[in-house]
Amino acid sequence: MGRARPIEVPVKHNVPLNRFKTDALSHLGKTSTTNMYRSIMLAILVGIGLTLACGRRGLPQDDYSIYEQKAWALMCETNMEELMPTLILSNLNRAIQLKPDDVRVESYILRAHCWDMIGEREKAIRDWKMSIDREPNNPTNVNTYCILASIDGEKKDLPIALDYINRSIALDPEYSVAHCTRAAIYRDMGLIEDAKNELNLALELDPQITNSIDIPEFFNSTNDWVKESGP
Repeated sequence: MGRARPIEVPVKHNVPLNRFKTDALSHLGKTSTTNMYRSIMLAILVGIGLTLACGRRGLPQDDYSIYEQKAWALMCETNMEELMPTLILSNLNRAIQLKPDDVRVESYILRAHCWDMIGEREKAIRDWKMSIDREPNNPTNVNTYCILASIDGEKKDLPIALDYINRSIALDPEYSVAHCTRAAIYRDMGLIEDAKNELNLALELDPQITNSIDIPEFFNSTNDWVKESGP
């Protein structure tokens, strides 16, 4: 089998964007054809803050938690995407500076999202890894493992990527985004039938996935990839 090349997934671009919809895959309509890892990464990052946004009420009122609670209150503002790299990030930074061990895992994940929005990918990765180190079985980390798998998959660190995505699926076997990610990893590993099976499973779990990703075209492009790679 020849050397794996980056995976291209045709993405339909006629999907209306609703940023309050928690189904992250709906946001893949932002691009026409793009690398699958980057598409999945975009989907998760757009949706992750919306999933977490308004559930952080009633924190104890000491110094660090005032800043943490303020950050989450700002997440409920209509212009939260503008606030993330400014006020939200500054409040999270202050909270973590004061009590890094007491700040909740979800706040590290939110800060990672903020870092990534301003191009600070390494800082984002550090916070995502902090969240899984502290609470590896926290259901919120289903997305975190998927993000890290996409990052390592794009770098072709495939064994690490596969480990991350397996941990995501172990936390939520019905998470269709994770199965799409594992399909990308399997294809880069040359495991074509496994990749197709993962995409079929993603489609079974979420039939609406075809509103965002053209799965039949992905199958066709995979078959072309096999022919070009040779035995």
